[in-house]
Amino acid sequence: MRHLFERIGDYMPHKEEIHLPSCYRKKSLYERMAREFRERGKSENDIICYDYFIRLWKIHLPEFIISKESEFVKCRDCTELEEMRAKATTDHGRQRVDSLLRAHLGKVEMERKRFHYNRERAEREPEEILTIIIDGMDQNKTNLPHLHKEDKSTSNLFRLRTHITGAIVHTGVTGGKVPFVYVDVNHIPHDSNLTMNVLLEILKEVEKHLARVLYLQLDNCFRENKKQISSVTYAVVVQLNIFEEVYVSFLPVGHTHENVDQMFSKFHLVYKYQMPTPWMT
Repeated sequence: MRHLFERIGDYMPHKEEIHLPSCYRKKSLYERMAREFRERGKSENDIICYDYFIRLWKIHLPEFIISKESEFVKCRDCTELEEMRAKATTDHGRQRVDSLLRAHLGKVEMERKRFHYNRERAEREPEEILTIIIDGMDQNKTNLPHLHKEDKSTSNLFRLRTHITGAIVHTGVTGGKVPFVYVDVNHIPHDSNLTMNVLLEILKEVEKHLARVLYLQLDNCFRENKKQISSVTYAVVVQLNIFEEVYVSFLPVGHTHENVDQMFSKFHLVYKYQMPTPWMT
């Protein structure tokens, strides 16, 4: 169940929840899980019943929630398909849109599955592959001073623009991963310079864990991750024999929340209940 949910869910950066696509229902998720088991050669006796599926979900996987509406920027394809479904006047029309939506989500799942495969492989074969995911936290939640409650006298106060870039390195260490956090106060341009600077700092820190192949999972943002300086940096690390190959992957816009966002949710909880102090920032 967890393996399936993680393949299709978005990790929330502001709460300890993983949101499953709103087009799914609990029954359809159970049917999908059962179908995947059958495809792997499992017999009907090996597949749990629907009631036990719901019980396991409630007790052991409460962080997985079927979202009614996305709390962030939505995928354009998802939005268009949902609008088409709302306008459909026949069962056939709605079924056709549902089929298109499942196909779209299937492509997203394949991209996410590739990242999950590479991070697990990095933990099993650390000499062969090093997997790194890098993303930035919502700046509105990190600007200082951060007040628990706003009033008229504080709402217009000057805020120090503080930005957090997080990264998780997957390799053959205890626990399989190493988290990194980098803080800037906008003294570095928020473009490819920032991402590449963070990447190079990470590579210095994990020098003893470098592998033959580098696999990068980045946010699908042209400004920060798709400019010429990024391609040049990847070419340089190969030219210098730091890596033999470099692969870069991007999840589709609107489906980019991954395990690094779960790390951000921890920061959000601390900021929510505690006043930030110098050691926090």
